[in-house]
Amino acid sequence: MSRPITILAVIVLYKKKLDESPALRSLRASLGCLDKSQDLRLRILVYENESSGIEACGLAGNVVYHSSPSNGGLVSAYNFALRMATAEGFDWLLTLDQDSTVPESFVSRLAMIAREILDKEEIAGIVPHVVSRRTFISPHLRKRGRWVRLAEEFSGIPEGEVCAINSGTTWRTSALREVGGFNPLFWLDYLDHWLFREIQCAGKLMYAAGNLRIEHELSLLNQEYGPSPERYENILSAESVFCDLYKGAVDGLLLDARLLAISLNQLVRRRNGALSRVAWNCLKERILLDRCARIEKRKELCKESGCQPAGYIENGDRASVDGCGGNTPVSAVANPGPF
Repeated sequence: MSRPITILAVIVLYKKKLDESPALRSLRASLGCLDKSQDLRLRILVYENESSGIEACGLAGNVVYHSSPSNGGLVSAYNFALRMATAEGFDWLLTLDQDSTVPESFVSRLAMIAREILDKEEIAGIVPHVVSRRTFISPHLRKRGRWVRLAEEFSGIPEGEVCAINSGTTWRTSALREVGGFNPLFWLDYLDHWLFREIQCAGKLMYAAGNLRIEHELSLLNQEYGPSPERYENILSAESVFCDLYKGAVDGLLLDARLLAISLNQLVRRRNGALSRVAWNCLKERILLDRCARIEKRKELCKESGCQPAGYIENGDRASVDGCGGNTPVSAVANPGPF
């Protein structure tokens, strides 16, 4: 008799009520449409950052609520979920942003794919097709040095490096433990870049599921408002340290040139002076501080955000994340994804 498929789904809430999350509503609806003949154990963890401390009431038995008084981004929630999945014997961890929406067929199709690849330990995760307001988001495939969108109808193991967004991806928990969990240096932005790179550098494969579709509200595509200066600063800081850790000198110069172009473009068009200053300050930091100093500054920001910059989960074997005054980074240099 085959063993059941076990999935822990984690939904991260921030400044949104439980009953206002499309992810929670749609996932519960999808679970309700599951064929009873499918042997699946799915539990939902709702992790709320900067919680008001008000206890969640009226949740179904398969939904667990955890409140955090601080905002540790995605990383604190994901590592909490990974520890929970490990302790309770879940084989898979599904990560969902609060504003993602899954169709009614999602859970059933995900369970079928998970069973199909359950014994194929080399496959570390399952990525769906993600759109935002009919705009393609992910996944992408690296071909001939360029990132291209993966064909919508494709299902299987793509030939080449895959990159996708966090939301909607289902990870094999054993593969996550092998890379030490989620890296707090990328507590919010660029976490997807880091994890897909790390997993595939460890020799693992990704399964692209063309028949799994989700709708994701990507705030950065909202041109009316755009990111706040604080969020934009974190995006550029994460991109800068990712470049410092995993890319070469030429890529660093290209990033510097792009930051200069962003600063001048915003200034000339007078569209958003605050974002122009953020890009300019990031460029100045890259010019005035050396690589190791920039990485150390990012580590300090880690601590301020409530994240720990090393030892992602218990028994993690991450001796060094930067190669500055310590061991060489565990993974080889690689290019990030397109997001």
